Amino acid sequence: QQEKIREEDEKRSELERFLDEESETSFNYNDGDLIEGKVRSVEKHGLLIDFKYKSDGYVSNSEMGINDDGQTESLEAGQASYFVIDKLETKEGYSLLSRKKAQVEDSWDTLVNASKERETVKVYVVSKVAGGLVVSYKSIRGFIPSSQIIRENELGLEQYVDTMMDVMVIQVDRRRRKLYFSNKAMKMNSRADLGKLIDDIDVGVGLTDI
Repeated sequence: QQEKIREEDEKRSELERFLDEESETSFNYNDGDLIEGKVRSVEKHGLLIDFKYKSDGYVSNSEMGINDDGQTESLEAGQASYFVIDKLETKEGYSLLSRKKAQVEDSWDTLVNASKERETVKVYVVSKVAGGLVVSYKSIRGFIPSSQIIRENELGLEQYVDTMMDVMVIQVDRRRRKLYFSNKAMKMNSRADLGKLIDDIDVGVGLTDI
């Protein structure tokens, strides 16, 4: 009987030690951290996220990311994704998370790589401004000068608003958060042609409207 009690005490000690170790690793978060979490439930105004913390995280609908069609993305219960911790501790007892901010940082990586590899990306046309189009790639605003848009008819640039457009990244400055696209660059056959195209761009046009 004493042997059985000793074994149970040892198991209990091991379990307590395991839980203590889990607590130490689970609670090591700070505001601004990029974390992975799983959707616990979908609520009317947002999502509850399990990210191995003492309390759930909450993502409001306004902090959701953007899908490939330029619309607010939809995550389902049980789906895993990345989030940024906006506020770890709140008086309501949960952590405030942002899917949008996590997606933005990942999108900058994608855009930098697309610029280097001359890869095509899809952007959503937000509006027409003086000198071109304001577009969005996964919540990141950019600009397409009118000289960089292939005209297929005599209609104005307004025809592209609220549509998706295939473009190439011609200039990307992550630190300054500046981004320029070209629809015409997809027709360039060499880096020399692309370089000349970039040199001819007036990057100041329309930027105040982004």
